[in-house]
Amino acid sequence: MRRGTDSLSFRDMSPTLRYASLSGYLAVCQAVGLDPDPLMRGVDLEPADLASPEKWVPAPRVARLLELSARACGEEDFGLRLAEHRRLEALGPLSLVLRDEPTLRSALDLLIRYEHAYNEAIRMRLSDVNGLATLRLWFEMGEPTPSRQGEELAVAVLHGVIRKFLGPTWQPLSVCFTHAAPQKLDTHIRVLGPRLQFGHSFTGLILYGRDLDAPSRIEGRFHRRDNVVAAVQRLRRTDGPASACLHRRLFGIPAERVHDFGCHAQKQA
Repeated sequence: MRRGTDSLSFRDMSPTLRYASLSGYLAVCQAVGLDPDPLMRGVDLEPADLASPEKWVPAPRVARLLELSARACGEEDFGLRLAEHRRLEALGPLSLVLRDEPTLRSALDLLIRYEHAYNEAIRMRLSDVNGLATLRLWFEMGEPTPSRQGEELAVAVLHGVIRKFLGPTWQPLSVCFTHAAPQKLDTHIRVLGPRLQFGHSFTGLILYGRDLDAPSRIEGRFHRRDNVVAAVQRLRRTDGPASACLHRRLFGIPAERVHDFGCHAQKQA
Protein backbone atom coordinates (compact mmCIF):
# COMPACT_ATOMS: atom_id res chain seq x y z
CA MET A 1 0.00 0.00 0.00
CA ARG A 2 1.32 3.46 -0.86
CA ARG A 3 2.57 5.47 2.06
CA GLY A 4 1.83 9.02 0.98
CA THR A 5 2.90 12.17 2.74
CA ASP A 6 -0.43 12.46 4.53
CA SER A 7 0.00 9.07 6.17
CA LEU A 8 3.57 9.33 7.46
CA SER A 9 3.76 7.68 10.83
CA PHE A 10 5.67 8.73 13.90
CA ARG A 11 8.24 6.02 13.06
CA ASP A 12 8.99 7.60 9.67
CA MET A 13 11.44 10.25 10.74
CA SER A 14 13.10 10.87 7.35
CA PRO A 15 13.55 14.56 6.58
CA THR A 16 10.97 15.81 4.12
CA LEU A 17 10.77 18.34 1.33
CA ARG A 18 8.04 19.95 -0.73
CA TYR A 19 6.90 18.35 -3.99
CA ALA A 20 7.75 21.71 -5.56
CA SER A 21 11.35 20.46 -5.58
CA LEU A 22 10.31 18.24 -8.52
CA SER A 23 8.90 21.14 -10.51
CA GLY A 24 9.68 20.45 -14.16
CA TYR A 25 10.31 16.73 -13.63
CA LEU A 26 7.71 15.63 -16.19
CA ALA A 27 9.06 18.07 -18.78
CA VAL A 28 12.63 16.84 -18.33
CA CYS A 29 11.49 13.22 -18.56
CA GLN A 30 9.70 13.99 -21.82
CA ALA A 31 12.78 15.75 -23.19
CA VAL A 32 15.08 12.79 -22.50
CA GLY A 33 12.54 10.09 -23.48
CA LEU A 34 11.72 8.72 -20.01
CA ASP A 35 8.42 7.35 -18.73
CA PRO A 36 8.12 8.96 -15.27
CA ASP A 37 5.43 6.59 -13.98
CA PRO A 38 7.54 3.49 -13.25
CA LEU A 39 10.43 5.58 -11.97
CA MET A 40 8.28 7.46 -9.46
CA ARG A 41 6.32 4.41 -8.35
CA GLY A 42 9.62 2.55 -7.97
CA VAL A 43 10.55 4.88 -5.10
CA ASP A 44 7.02 5.01 -3.66
CA LEU A 45 6.05 8.37 -5.14
CA GLU A 46 2.78 9.13 -6.91
CA PRO A 47 2.99 11.01 -10.23
CA ALA A 48 -0.39 12.63 -9.49
CA ASP A 49 1.12 14.29 -6.40
CA LEU A 50 3.20 16.51 -8.67
CA ALA A 51 0.02 18.56 -8.97
CA SER A 52 0.30 19.35 -5.24
CA PRO A 53 3.60 21.28 -4.89
CA GLU A 54 2.87 22.16 -1.24
CA LYS A 55 2.74 18.50 -0.24
CA TRP A 56 5.69 17.10 1.71
CA VAL A 57 7.49 13.86 0.88
CA PRO A 58 10.53 12.04 2.35
CA ALA A 59 13.69 13.55 0.87
CA PRO A 60 15.51 10.20 0.37
CA ARG A 61 12.78 9.12 -2.07
CA VAL A 62 13.27 12.23 -4.17
CA ALA A 63 17.06 11.83 -4.13
CA ARG A 64 16.74 8.22 -5.30
CA LEU A 65 14.29 9.24 -8.01
CA LEU A 66 16.78 11.72 -9.44
CA GLU A 67 19.59 9.15 -9.44
CA LEU A 68 17.39 6.48 -11.06
CA SER A 69 16.20 8.96 -13.68
CA ALA A 70 19.74 10.02 -14.59
CA ARG A 71 20.82 6.40 -14.88
CA ALA A 72 17.78 5.39 -16.94
CA CYS A 73 18.30 8.09 -19.58
CA GLY A 74 22.09 8.06 -19.45
CA GLU A 75 22.24 11.80 -18.83
CA GLU A 76 24.57 12.84 -16.01
CA ASP A 77 23.16 16.36 -16.13
CA PHE A 78 19.60 15.36 -15.17
CA GLY A 79 19.62 17.42 -11.96
CA LEU A 80 20.85 20.50 -13.84
CA ARG A 81 18.15 20.09 -16.47
CA LEU A 82 15.61 20.04 -13.67
CA ALA A 83 17.12 23.18 -12.15
CA GLU A 84 16.46 25.06 -15.39
CA HIS A 85 12.74 24.68 -14.70
CA ARG A 86 12.90 26.00 -11.15
CA ARG A 87 11.63 29.40 -10.16
CA LEU A 88 12.01 31.32 -6.93
CA GLU A 89 8.36 30.56 -6.17
CA ALA A 90 9.28 26.90 -5.68
CA LEU A 91 10.56 27.88 -2.22
CA GLY A 92 6.97 28.47 -1.15
CA PRO A 93 5.88 31.37 1.07
CA LEU A 94 9.51 32.14 1.89
CA SER A 95 10.02 33.31 -1.70
CA LEU A 96 7.71 36.28 -1.10
CA VAL A 97 9.90 37.50 1.73
CA LEU A 98 13.17 36.84 -0.12
CA ARG A 99 12.07 39.18 -2.91
CA ASP A 100 11.95 42.06 -0.47
CA GLU A 101 15.37 41.52 1.08
CA PRO A 102 17.67 44.49 0.33
CA THR A 103 20.87 42.49 -0.20
CA LEU A 104 22.05 39.02 -1.09
CA ARG A 105 23.48 38.61 2.41
CA SER A 106 20.11 39.13 4.08
CA ALA A 107 18.43 36.80 1.57
CA LEU A 108 20.95 34.02 2.17
CA ASP A 109 20.52 34.52 5.90
CA LEU A 110 16.81 33.77 5.47
CA LEU A 111 17.46 30.78 3.22
CA ILE A 112 19.85 29.29 5.75
CA ARG A 113 17.87 30.16 8.86
CA TYR A 114 14.62 28.75 7.50
CA GLU A 115 15.95 25.95 5.30
CA HIS A 116 13.51 23.56 6.95
CA ALA A 117 10.64 25.66 5.58
CA TYR A 118 11.28 24.20 2.11
CA ASN A 119 13.67 21.23 2.56
CA GLU A 120 14.35 19.49 5.88
CA ALA A 121 17.35 17.59 4.47
CA ILE A 122 19.40 20.50 3.15
CA ARG A 123 22.14 22.22 5.14
CA MET A 124 23.88 25.43 4.09
CA ARG A 125 26.56 27.49 5.79
CA LEU A 126 27.96 30.86 4.74
CA SER A 127 31.37 32.24 5.69
CA ASP A 128 32.83 35.61 4.72
CA VAL A 129 36.57 35.84 5.33
CA ASN A 130 39.29 38.01 3.78
CA GLY A 131 37.09 39.24 0.97
CA LEU A 132 35.86 35.79 -0.08
CA ALA A 133 32.45 34.34 0.69
CA THR A 134 32.02 30.58 0.76
CA LEU A 135 28.59 28.97 0.64
CA ARG A 136 28.73 25.28 1.52
CA LEU A 137 25.86 22.90 0.89
CA TRP A 138 25.17 19.31 1.87
CA PHE A 139 22.34 16.92 2.70
CA GLU A 140 21.49 15.05 5.87
CA MET A 141 19.07 12.35 4.76
CA GLY A 142 19.08 10.27 7.92
CA GLU A 143 20.12 7.21 5.90
CA PRO A 144 22.66 6.34 3.19
CA THR A 145 21.31 7.96 0.04
CA PRO A 146 23.00 8.76 -3.28
CA SER A 147 22.73 12.49 -3.82
CA ARG A 148 24.88 13.56 -6.78
CA GLN A 149 21.90 14.71 -8.85
CA GLY A 150 20.28 16.33 -5.82
CA GLU A 151 23.45 18.25 -5.00
CA GLU A 152 23.82 19.52 -8.56
CA LEU A 153 20.16 20.53 -8.57
CA ALA A 154 20.51 22.38 -5.25
CA VAL A 155 23.70 24.20 -6.29
CA ALA A 156 22.16 25.23 -9.60
CA VAL A 157 19.03 26.51 -7.87
CA LEU A 158 21.15 28.46 -5.40
CA HIS A 159 23.18 29.84 -8.31
CA GLY A 160 19.90 30.95 -9.90
CA VAL A 161 18.70 32.62 -6.70
CA ILE A 162 21.92 34.63 -6.47
CA ARG A 163 21.54 35.72 -10.09
CA LYS A 164 18.07 36.99 -9.24
CA PHE A 165 19.71 39.38 -6.78
CA LEU A 166 22.90 40.27 -8.65
CA GLY A 167 21.78 40.09 -12.27
CA PRO A 168 21.85 37.50 -15.09
CA THR A 169 25.52 38.03 -15.95
CA TRP A 170 26.83 37.32 -12.42
CA GLN A 171 29.32 34.48 -12.15
CA PRO A 172 30.79 32.90 -9.00
CA LEU A 173 34.52 32.59 -8.61
CA SER A 174 34.07 28.83 -8.40
CA VAL A 175 31.34 26.19 -8.42
CA CYS A 176 32.52 23.25 -6.34
CA PHE A 177 31.44 19.60 -6.16
CA THR A 178 32.89 16.78 -4.10
CA HIS A 179 32.03 14.21 -6.78
CA ALA A 180 34.00 13.52 -9.94
CA ALA A 181 33.43 15.39 -13.18
CA PRO A 182 30.90 14.04 -15.69
CA GLN A 183 31.99 12.91 -19.12
CA LYS A 184 30.32 15.92 -20.76
CA LEU A 185 30.31 19.44 -19.30
CA ASP A 186 28.09 21.24 -21.81
CA THR A 187 25.07 21.62 -19.51
CA HIS A 188 27.21 22.39 -16.47
CA ILE A 189 28.89 25.25 -18.31
CA ARG A 190 25.60 26.54 -19.72
CA VAL A 191 23.87 26.55 -16.32
CA LEU A 192 26.74 27.25 -13.92
CA GLY A 193 29.44 28.86 -16.03
CA PRO A 194 32.98 27.64 -16.78
CA ARG A 195 34.52 27.99 -13.30
CA LEU A 196 33.87 24.42 -12.22
CA GLN A 197 35.82 22.33 -9.72
CA PHE A 198 35.14 18.63 -9.20
CA GLY A 199 36.64 16.40 -6.54
CA HIS A 200 36.64 19.44 -4.24
CA SER A 201 36.63 19.29 -0.44
CA PHE A 202 33.05 20.65 -0.34
CA THR A 203 30.03 21.25 -2.53
CA GLY A 204 28.94 24.86 -2.96
CA LEU A 205 29.90 28.26 -4.31
CA ILE A 206 32.76 30.70 -3.82
CA LEU A 207 32.16 34.38 -4.57
CA TYR A 208 33.50 37.80 -3.69
CA GLY A 209 32.46 38.98 -0.25
CA ARG A 210 31.42 42.32 -1.73
CA ASP A 211 28.69 40.54 -3.69
CA LEU A 212 26.89 39.80 -0.43
CA ASP A 213 26.21 43.48 0.26
CA ALA A 214 25.40 44.60 -3.25
CA PRO A 215 21.85 46.01 -3.52
CA SER A 216 19.21 43.65 -4.85
CA ARG A 217 18.38 43.94 -8.53
CA ILE A 218 15.05 42.12 -8.25
CA GLU A 219 12.34 44.13 -9.98
CA GLY A 220 9.01 44.74 -8.28
CA ARG A 221 10.32 44.60 -4.72
CA PHE A 222 8.01 45.79 -1.93
CA HIS A 223 4.92 44.83 -3.88
CA ARG A 224 4.41 41.22 -2.79
CA ARG A 225 4.48 41.31 1.00
CA ASP A 226 1.65 39.55 2.85
CA ASN A 227 1.03 37.68 6.06
CA VAL A 228 4.14 35.55 5.49
CA VAL A 229 6.24 38.54 6.57
CA ALA A 230 4.63 38.46 10.00
CA ALA A 231 5.18 34.70 10.13
CA VAL A 232 8.91 35.06 9.45
CA GLN A 233 9.18 37.83 12.04
CA ARG A 234 7.69 35.46 14.60
CA LEU A 235 10.17 32.80 13.53
CA ARG A 236 13.05 35.23 14.01
CA ARG A 237 11.95 35.77 17.59
CA THR A 238 11.77 32.02 18.24
CA ASP A 239 14.82 30.02 19.24
CA GLY A 240 15.53 26.38 20.01
CA PRO A 241 13.72 23.20 18.90
CA ALA A 242 10.31 24.87 19.19
CA SER A 243 11.24 27.05 16.21
CA ALA A 244 11.28 24.04 13.90
CA CYS A 245 7.85 23.02 15.15
CA LEU A 246 6.46 26.50 14.66
CA HIS A 247 7.70 27.02 11.16
CA ARG A 248 6.36 23.63 10.10
CA ARG A 249 2.96 24.98 11.05
CA LEU A 250 3.52 28.36 9.43
CA PHE A 251 4.84 27.01 6.14
CA GLY A 252 2.27 24.38 5.27
CA ILE A 253 2.99 21.17 7.25
CA PRO A 254 -0.45 19.78 8.17
CA ALA A 255 -1.25 20.06 11.86
CA GLU A 256 -1.61 16.31 12.25
CA ARG A 257 1.94 15.82 10.90
CA VAL A 258 3.32 18.38 13.31
CA HIS A 259 1.72 16.40 16.12
CA ASP A 260 3.23 13.18 14.74
CA PHE A 261 6.69 14.73 14.98
CA GLY A 262 6.10 15.60 18.60
CA CYS A 263 5.64 19.30 18.02
CA HIS A 264 3.18 21.46 19.86
CA ALA A 265 1.95 24.82 18.72
CA GLN A 266 3.29 27.71 20.67
CA LYS A 267 1.01 30.34 22.09
CA GLN A 268 1.42 33.53 20.16
CA ALA A 269 1.77 36.77 22.00
